[in-house]
Amino acid sequence: MDTYLILIVGAMAIAVLLNLILHYLSMPPVLGYIATGVTVSALFGLGGSGPDPLLQEIGELGIVFLMFTIGLEFSMEHLREMRREVLLHGGLQVLLTGTLLGTLAHTFLDVSTRGAIIIGLALALSSTAIVLKWLNDEKESHKPYGRHVMGILIFQDLSVIPILVMIRFFTNQDHTITFLLLETMVGAAAAFTIIYLMGKFVIDRLLKAVSDARSHELFVAAVLLIVVAAALLTHSLGFSYSLGAFLAGLMIAETKYRYQVEADLVPFRNLLLGVFFVTVGMQVQLSYLLDHWLLISTLAAGLILIKGLMVFALIRLTENSSTAIKAGLALAQGGGFSFAVFQISNQEGLLASDLVQLLVIVMVLTMFLTPLILRHLDRLGDFFSTAVDEDPKEANFSTLENNRLVTCGVERCLSVEMEDKHVVVIGYGDLGKLIMRQLKEQSFPAVAIEFQRRTVQEGMEAGDAVIFGNAAQRTILEKAFVGDALAVIIAMEDKHSIRLVCEAVAEVAHEPVIVVRQSEKIARTLLEGLPIKSLVDENKEVARILIEHATQCNLPS
Repeated sequence: MDTYLILIVGAMAIAVLLNLILHYLSMPPVLGYIATGVTVSALFGLGGSGPDPLLQEIGELGIVFLMFTIGLEFSMEHLREMRREVLLHGGLQVLLTGTLLGTLAHTFLDVSTRGAIIIGLALALSSTAIVLKWLNDEKESHKPYGRHVMGILIFQDLSVIPILVMIRFFTNQDHTITFLLLETMVGAAAAFTIIYLMGKFVIDRLLKAVSDARSHELFVAAVLLIVVAAALLTHSLGFSYSLGAFLAGLMIAETKYRYQVEADLVPFRNLLLGVFFVTVGMQVQLSYLLDHWLLISTLAAGLILIKGLMVFALIRLTENSSTAIKAGLALAQGGGFSFAVFQISNQEGLLASDLVQLLVIVMVLTMFLTPLILRHLDRLGDFFSTAVDEDPKEANFSTLENNRLVTCGVERCLSVEMEDKHVVVIGYGDLGKLIMRQLKEQSFPAVAIEFQRRTVQEGMEAGDAVIFGNAAQRTILEKAFVGDALAVIIAMEDKHSIRLVCEAVAEVAHEPVIVVRQSEKIARTLLEGLPIKSLVDENKEVARILIEHATQCNLPS
């Protein structure tokens, strides 16, 4: 236990220090986590042997929660709409890139045909953790290149299953390939069917009951139960943990709880992803890197070039150069699942240990460079593209996406077009309903945020755009586009919640226009220091209206 604590404390201290430095340099924290892993490996004498298996399992949970939140961004209908990006572009990318890289590995790295096939397919995978997190954080996933990138990454994650089956076939002669494929298909069908039925008949009812209990801790526990249970189900059937989490996300995406679920899981996801990137860095052997730096640099540059060009060629068939170049640069690195593929191949005798160390360091280097590439993706896309102007398809889609609020219910979706500035109403109680009704009468587009399930359901049935979620969380406010809102009206009763919400709005919006009412319960001193543009005194306004009505009445003579 002491050894573990020393290792954990040391890693945390290094991670905090490095990320503080990177923050001042405006660099992404992913680099700090990977560098932390490399530093910890060197300081604690791990020698590139990698992290403890338990730490690796914890790190893999980061990918699990990432895939779950990706599933939340989709729905079954959305997935059907992206079948071309997932099946066609994703399938061709893995097949063609894997074939080319496998041929090069067989020719120049002196490996067997079977080993070369595994190397090619593993190197064809990209980093789901880095790329999808960046797309989500920067709100780029709905742009044309973002859709292609997400579609290809989804197929890559699914392709891990047949790759592992292939390793089993290459090393296990007891069963035929037909038997293994049949076993995989049956397992996949069983996993999807079970999760679908659970989502249709159990998950929604469970979240309803938990929501009605009005316990935030219980709600988070229920969500964690759903994610981990789905991951364990697919893993028990021979698939990856992340596949089950992704399917569970798809099921919850059909409910009204999707935004609150995502907001609750963001801290878990980001923390566990940090652990994952630390474990990636811990697999680097510094002495090996220094001794073979020229070979490693050459292979890393070649991998980025080949994968980028392959993706560019595929996307360029249907999109313009700028979109294709951005997609190619975003997917040019090695993938997190590849580490598991190489590790299993080494254990089964398909790949030598030295070769695995070389490939791991090459992939880590490409992953380390990826945040730098993504940070300048627009500039690089414009620089390499012959099209100087922005892609009109991308511009139109982006404008449409920024001007729409969507809130999905169990049975239908309500959308509110935001051609003009919209108003966000926090709280959908009696006061919130009146505010929404009057805004609708005055043709003001508006969306409300409410944490009571039944109240949200009432609003959706009344035709109002109501998001289920805790308005004190940034993710929920971002879903309501608070940063672009004309004003934020606080229609809540609880004084402590009002302050938390105002602070959260101030973090999301640059110059928020917050309107709050002051009453006997809500003292002015409680709201001091907040960027409130208008504080409506309830008693004064009621008195003014009463006097106005009284003086305008025709009194009998």
